[in-house]
Amino acid sequence: MAGINQHFIPQSLLRRFGHKKAGKATRVAVYERGNIFVTATTGAAAQRYFYSKLAQDGERTLDDKITDYEPRLAALFAELDSAASGSVVNAESPSELIAHLCIRNAQVRESFGHISGQLLGGALDMFTDPKKRWQLMGLDKSEPSNFLLEEFNKAYNASGLALRGMPRDQFLELCFASAKIQFNPSAPNPLPEFDAFAAAAREMAPNLAKNGHGRALEKGLVPEARRAALRALTWRVYDTDFDLVLPDCIAVDWPSPAHCRAFVYAPNPELTHVVMPIASRRYLVGAREERTHAASEINRVLAQCSWRFFIARDRADSFELLTSEIGKVTRAWADREIEDALAKVQIP
Repeated sequence: MAGINQHFIPQSLLRRFGHKKAGKATRVAVYERGNIFVTATTGAAAQRYFYSKLAQDGERTLDDKITDYEPRLAALFAELDSAASGSVVNAESPSELIAHLCIRNAQVRESFGHISGQLLGGALDMFTDPKKRWQLMGLDKSEPSNFLLEEFNKAYNASGLALRGMPRDQFLELCFASAKIQFNPSAPNPLPEFDAFAAAAREMAPNLAKNGHGRALEKGLVPEARRAALRALTWRVYDTDFDLVLPDCIAVDWPSPAHCRAFVYAPNPELTHVVMPIASRRYLVGAREERTHAASEINRVLAQCSWRFFIARDRADSFELLTSEIGKVTRAWADREIEDALAKVQIP
């Protein structure tokens, strides 16, 4: 049932990567950069009130809706478990599974919150002329100036975040909310006020990312456009003779041996080779064209596409070595998005 500790990766998936001793709860190893710990699945991939506060007066919360959906996952896993290794499976199950699991997790919120905060703060930092700042920002009015709207829309469009589900209005909400708090029109030197404003904008990004994430989930727990793109791929299941890791991004797009990215960052038209581990020794592959991939490279790719952590069955030296790979691809992608977007913002 819904509660305070809300899982952004459901326990039904975590248990598939765990180990269990008689009479004990299933446990998993959580691998972060510089930190490794073993815990019951109740304590892994969860945060207090991640989706919503507890219900008041009988209202249904977002966490209630997600909890009600989760029994559906058991049926999807059962269908995929019944398939023989290497066989083609009906695209309906993997498309629903991945579309749901990849939109609900913390990696979506944390990475987009990071990008929006840095992008917004970086754009604000470009306003270096104190005499122009107040005119450009239009903070003494009820709405931002046309110039401000235009420049933030440029940054948003250049980032490609729309294709990945981040609402446009998060930039404007963040700008206004922090500006109203920090702006002091009587300050003799606007530079310190503006610097505080930019810092506040960065700090508020996670909260606005949470709000945007919640709104996206309220619209649907299985985004249909995302599912349709996944449904167009041919899906197979494969078994391994070694333990797989579960990345916090859940699934990756791996279009070529030299290129990979977290699934959530791949626009629908570009999905070509999606990989998701569904148990410690079984994974899914959806592809436009069948190609061989090095099974021995899967765990490295999954670690690189993680944002903050990955899950494994237990502590092992081979997994510990992979912690240095965590975020290599994901963080580099985020930095490029920020740099490319800011390079396109022109301040006259």
